[in-house]
Amino acid sequence: MSENQELIRKINNAIEFVKKQDLTNISIGKYIIDRYSYFTVQEYITRKEENSKYETHKKYIDVHFMINGIEKIKVSSCDNLTLDSAYDEDSDAALWTASEITLNVMEMVLGSGSYVVLYPEHAHMPGLIVNNEMKIKKVVLKIRID
Repeated sequence: MSENQELIRKINNAIEFVKKQDLTNISIGKYIIDRYSYFTVQEYITRKEENSKYETHKKYIDVHFMINGIEKIKVSSCDNLTLDSAYDEDSDAALWTASEITLNVMEMVLGSGSYVVLYPEHAHMPGLIVNNEMKIKKVVLKIRID
C-alpha cells in the first residue's frame, strides 16, 4: 500500500469511527481513536471574520465534522497570508492574517452532518458566522500524517 493510500485509509477509518458515535449526546472533550488519530468535541458561538485568524498544521490533517448548527470556513493558500504567530510544536499550529484583498480563497458552509478534510497546506479559518451568530457543536478530527 502506498503512503498516500495508507493516509486515505487512516482518514476514512477515523471518519467512520466518528460517524458511529452518538454525536447528539457526546460530551465536550478529547477522545482517542487510535495511535494515529483523535478527535475533540467543541461547542462555541460563531464569530465575525475580523475576529479570526487562519491556522495551519504540520503533523495532523483536520477533519471538521458539524454536529449541530452552521458555520462558514474559509480556506486559502499561505502564499496569500501573513504569518501572525510562528508554528508552535505543542499546539501543532501557526496563525496567519489575511490582507484586505486575499486572492484564491474558498468559502464553504458546513451544516449538520457535513464535513471537510483539510490538509496541512490548507490554511483555514473555521467558526465564522453565516447569517447570525449561532452556537454550534462540532467534531475536529486530527489524523497524524507520518
